[in-house]
Amino acid sequence: MVDNKLKRKVLIIVPDLKAYGGVSSLYQALKMDQITNCEYFNIQFAKGIKHFRFIGLVVIYFLFFLKCFKYKIIHLNPGLVRKSYYREMLLILIAKLMHCKIIVYWHGWLNSFEEKIKNSKIRSMLFLKTYGRAELCIVLGTVFREKLLRLGYKNRILIETNSFDDTYLKNDILEKNRKQNYPIRLLFLSRIIKQKGIYIAIDTLNLLTEGGYNVELLVAGDGKELKSTMKNVADRNLVNIIFIGNVTGKEKHNLLKRSHIIIFPSFTEGLPMTILEGMAYGLPIIAKSVGGIPDIIKDGENGYLTDSVNPIDYAKIIERLINDYQKYKEISFNNILKANSTFLPENLRNRLISIYNNI
Repeated sequence: MVDNKLKRKVLIIVPDLKAYGGVSSLYQALKMDQITNCEYFNIQFAKGIKHFRFIGLVVIYFLFFLKCFKYKIIHLNPGLVRKSYYREMLLILIAKLMHCKIIVYWHGWLNSFEEKIKNSKIRSMLFLKTYGRAELCIVLGTVFREKLLRLGYKNRILIETNSFDDTYLKNDILEKNRKQNYPIRLLFLSRIIKQKGIYIAIDTLNLLTEGGYNVELLVAGDGKELKSTMKNVADRNLVNIIFIGNVTGKEKHNLLKRSHIIIFPSFTEGLPMTILEGMAYGLPIIAKSVGGIPDIIKDGENGYLTDSVNPIDYAKIIERLINDYQKYKEISFNNILKANSTFLPENLRNRLISIYNNI
């Protein structure tokens, strides 16, 4: 039985919770700040006029220094990307000066930035003197544990998951075996950028349509590639591709309920919310085998993974699912069970409390 009471005070460093992004969504869903002895600290409120940002950052770090008198466990949520990496590095130095325990929960990982650290003696030394002193690192997949070890981290590493807002899900009853009604709706739910594989998804849909399958592609999200993507679809006169825009709350819930398969051919990931949300709604996952995704998706059990960037390979996998309804139902049922036992906010919240109490 998990102890749901905190024995020591914990300060969790978060971005602006009103902003669009995975970490913001995660901590909105977890509601850790509603637990006694736990508080969120926004590291991104220094926005506005450019010339005053430096002053704003100084104020943030000073306020954080004062918090360290009260909170003895500091939980950071950086990505291995330049901005958040250096921003939270200074927080670690302050926290260690105040003899605080450090937990680093890594979200996102840029391989090119990792190489810069490994290839520079100064950057490697800075990593070991800051992040390397954390009592615990939490990562979103086996691949990231191996990367941390190669950077020289020697303390405890835990592999965890993300979570998502289940507000509407828990107030609704999902069918244990989803009906594979036509048209089959493929759902691409992500930021609309090239790196997320949006053009692979579009070409996959086109191949299936040309093959005589009654299939739609629902594209949900916003991003810098959205206009170019819509133009691409219009110029090629592609049909059955529906752009929905950014969705949240009840609208996202309804979208997931009426979809059949998640297609997510992203080139680089930590552990995307799309995968977890799709599983919770019983959608088989068709994705590229990157980041923490292989730790969650077992081939043939929760969906199918591929290293390919060829739309033909994604189309073949989806054809297999369309033509084998019993397999579709089996995967759907597996995903609902796995999501309910692992990914719901209550589950992750309890595991984090246990981590805090045992650090």
